[in-house]
Amino acid sequence: FIKNLNAYKLETKFDKAELTEALESKPARDPGTQELSAYGFAAPVKQSSELVIEAGDYMLICAEENKRDLPASVVKAEVDKQVEKIEHDQCRKVYKKERDQIKDEVIMRLLPSAFIKTSRIYAIICNKSSMIYIGHSSKTKCEEMLNAIRSVIGSLPVRPLEFKHDPRAAMTRILRVGSEWFLFGLKATLKDIEGVETVKFTNHDLGSDEVIDHIDAGKVVTELELLSVRDIRFTLNDKLTLKQIKYPEREDDESDFIGDLAIAGGLLTLLIGDLANEFGGVNIPERI
Repeated sequence: FIKNLNAYKLETKFDKAELTEALESKPARDPGTQELSAYGFAAPVKQSSELVIEAGDYMLICAEENKRDLPASVVKAEVDKQVEKIEHDQCRKVYKKERDQIKDEVIMRLLPSAFIKTSRIYAIICNKSSMIYIGHSSKTKCEEMLNAIRSVIGSLPVRPLEFKHDPRAAMTRILRVGSEWFLFGLKATLKDIEGVETVKFTNHDLGSDEVIDHIDAGKVVTELELLSVRDIRFTLNDKLTLKQIKYPEREDDESDFIGDLAIAGGLLTLLIGDLANEFGGVNIPERI
């Protein structure tokens, strides 16, 4: 449930019962006939009605967005059809203001019959380390979930995870001299200081002279595949977003959801700690 990740520092502790009651006030639902989308909270496990799943120090919650799928091409075709009819029947030109009005009317008429797409975002809350790990690569989507939580509990002061060392400089250093906590993988993106020239490597020996020559020429690493000492493989970018997280394989074949949650939460906490060690410690940015 956490394959991509943005991490935030919490300034509050959560009680399971109180959090459950708050999330119940904003349940996931289908959008109304004249709504494009609806956002709310759903049970993380479909076989259970619990909105908050707890495993040791970790709690899992899930936000769900149900959005009507109204393709722009369908709307445009219908608008063009109506505009053409008006221009033909009334022998006049339809200008932008009237076209926009027609478009709004078309959307309102087509919305009730549009298919609904469902997307889910999971988040792991850890009271012990005062962190929330949101399972999405888009910071905008993560902030949508934070705002939704904020709307039901009244206040949610959080700080996006930041480290003292510049991520680009730290990732470039890993490629240049190695790391105590991480091995680099086979994928990297390098850019010049102005961000004009970009070089991407995939399935490439990142320790090769070709890569080092780019660094010597002044390029810095903006995205890098890493393997941690915890045997977690992931790709890190200069916004401190973790993508394509692959956890170590379980030694046993049995899958236990509560156990998996505790293990995943623990591994993510250790991984953030290792990143902090490599990147000079946690910095305290402005609150969002």
